[in-house]
Amino acid sequence: MSRPKPTQVKVLRLLRRLHLDENRLFAVLAISTGALAGMMVVLYHLLLQSIYTWLYGNLNFQRAWDWRLPLYATGGGVVAALVLRLMPESRGSGVAQTKIAILARNGYISLRSTLGKFLASAIGIGSGQSMGPEGPALHIGAGVASLIGRLTASSKTKMQQLVPVGAAAGLAAIFNAPITAVLFVLEEVIGDVNTPLLGSTIIAAVTAVMVRRAVLGGKPLFHVPAYTLGGLSDLLIFVVLGVLGGIISAGFGRAILWGRAHMLRSPQKIRTWIPVTGSLFCGLVALRYPQILSVGYTWVDQALNDRMVLHVLVWLAILKFLSTAICYATGNSGGVFAPSLYLGAMFGGALGSVAHILFPASRLSDAGAYALVGMGALFAGINRTPMTSIFMIFEVTQDYNLILPLMVANIIAYGVAARLSREGLYEGLARQDGVILPSRHNEYVLRRLRNSDALQAHPLVLEAGESAEQALQRASDASASAFAVLREGQYLGMVRAETLARAVAEGKGDEPVSEWADTDAGLLLYPDEPVDRSLALLASGQPLLPVVSRLNSRQLVGVVSTADIMHAFALAAQNEKGEGVSVA
Repeated sequence: MSRPKPTQVKVLRLLRRLHLDENRLFAVLAISTGALAGMMVVLYHLLLQSIYTWLYGNLNFQRAWDWRLPLYATGGGVVAALVLRLMPESRGSGVAQTKIAILARNGYISLRSTLGKFLASAIGIGSGQSMGPEGPALHIGAGVASLIGRLTASSKTKMQQLVPVGAAAGLAAIFNAPITAVLFVLEEVIGDVNTPLLGSTIIAAVTAVMVRRAVLGGKPLFHVPAYTLGGLSDLLIFVVLGVLGGIISAGFGRAILWGRAHMLRSPQKIRTWIPVTGSLFCGLVALRYPQILSVGYTWVDQALNDRMVLHVLVWLAILKFLSTAICYATGNSGGVFAPSLYLGAMFGGALGSVAHILFPASRLSDAGAYALVGMGALFAGINRTPMTSIFMIFEVTQDYNLILPLMVANIIAYGVAARLSREGLYEGLARQDGVILPSRHNEYVLRRLRNSDALQAHPLVLEAGESAEQALQRASDASASAFAVLREGQYLGMVRAETLARAVAEGKGDEPVSEWADTDAGLLLYPDEPVDRSLALLASGQPLLPVVSRLNSRQLVGVVSTADIMHAFALAAQNEKGEGVSVA
C-alpha cells in the first residue's frame, strides 16, 4: 500500500480530530461532496450560459440565413475539439465513463478528465452543439467525489460508494431536480434502487440543489398550464405515442452507436477534427432552424405551452434527432438527457396536433399535454430508466395531472425500445470502448433466478460415519470438488475432496468424515433465495454450497455451484429472449 501524500496526511489528521465513526465520516464526505459538486456544476452552468449569450444573445432567431450562425457554431466546435485533443478521455456524455469507473476502476476518475469534461462540453454546447449538459454535470460530480475519496485516502470500496453519490449531486445541481438525480443514479449508474447508498445519495443531491438554488434560484425548469386528461380516445393516442416513442428511442440509440463505430475506425490523424463536423452540421441547420442549437429548453417550453405549429414541430424533431446523433457520434462532449426531452416534446406535440386534425370532434388533451408525455416516453426509451422518467416530469414541470398517460406511455416506450434494441445506449458506448458493462437484460434475468432453479437435486453425498479413505475413494469417481455430509439422512456439513486427501496423506484415513466436515451455518442456502448471495459465497472460495429446506435446516434439498448457476442463467436468458422483454 502506497504512503499517503502530504495533502492526504493533513486531511486525515483533520478527520481524526472529529472523532467520527465510519458511518458518520461517510455522511460528512457525502455532504462535502454535494456542496463542492454543486458549486462546480453551478460554475459549469454559468460558463455554458455565458458562452451561449455572448455568441447568440444579440441575434434575431426569426431572421433566416444569418451567416454568423454556422461561423459561431463551427468556431466553438474547433475550440472544444482542441480541448478534447489535450484531454481525449473527456469525450462522450460522462454516464458510461462513470459506470466504468465504479465497476472497473475502483471509483477512480482523474482530475484531468473532470476538468476536460467541464471545459469541452461547456464550450461545445455553449457554442451550439446539439447536446445536453446533464451527462457532463453527472461526470463532474462523480469526478469531485473521486477526488475527495483520494484526498481522504478512502478504501476502494468507499471510493466506489462515494462516486455515485457525487454523480447524483452533479446531476441534481444542473437539473434542479434531486429526486430525478437520485433515481437516475440508482436506476442506471448503480443498477440497484434498493442500495444502502440511498441515504447518502439523497443527502448529497439535496445539498447540491441547495447550492444551486442559492445562486440560480429555485424556479422549475419548465412552466406548463394545468393539463387535463380527455376521454378513452385520448388514452389510446397516448398508447400510440408510447409505441412510436419506443421505436424512435431505439433508432436514436442505434444511430449514435452506428455513427460512433465509424468514427472510431477513422484514421488517427484526422480524428482530432472529426468533432468539428458535428458543430458545422448544427450551424448549417441553424441557418433555417436555429432552435436546434445547444440545449433548447426555451423551445421545449414553447412546445409544452402549445405555441408551435405542426410543421415546425416535425422539422425540429427530425433535425434534433440528426444533429444530436451526429454531434455525439463524432466524439464531442455532451449528453443525451436534454436532447431526449427535446425530441419527446417535439414528437409528442406533433402527434397531439395530428390527433386534433384527424379527430376534431373528440375530447382530446391539448397538444402541449402530448408534448409533456412525449418527453417522458422518449427519456424512458433512450435512457432505459422508466421510473426516473416519471418522477423527472413531475419535478421539472411541477405538474401532476397526467400521471396515468405518463405511466402508460413511459412503460410502453421502454418495453418497445428494449425489445428492438436489447443493448442500452450506455452499455453500447462502453462496449465500443472495450469495456463490457452488465446489460439491463442480464441483470433482470439474474434478479429473477433462485437457488431452486440452479441446484443439483440428487448430488453425491457422503455418510458421516464412513472413513475418510472410503469417502475419498467414492469421491474420486465424481467430478465435484466438495460434497455434502449426511448423518442418518440429516445434513451435517460440507467437506472438500482435498481435505479428505490431506487426511489420508497424514495417516488419518480411518477417521470418520464427520471429523473433517465444515459445519458453518453461514454457508446454508435456501431454495427461494435469489442467487446473488450464492454467487458471493462461491466467489469467496467455496466450490459447492448446500441448499436446505426452510422448514428443516437439516433437510438437504440439493447443492449448487457456480457452474450450476451459470447454466441456469443461460437457460433463463435464452427463454427470456424467446419470450421478449417483460415490462411488468
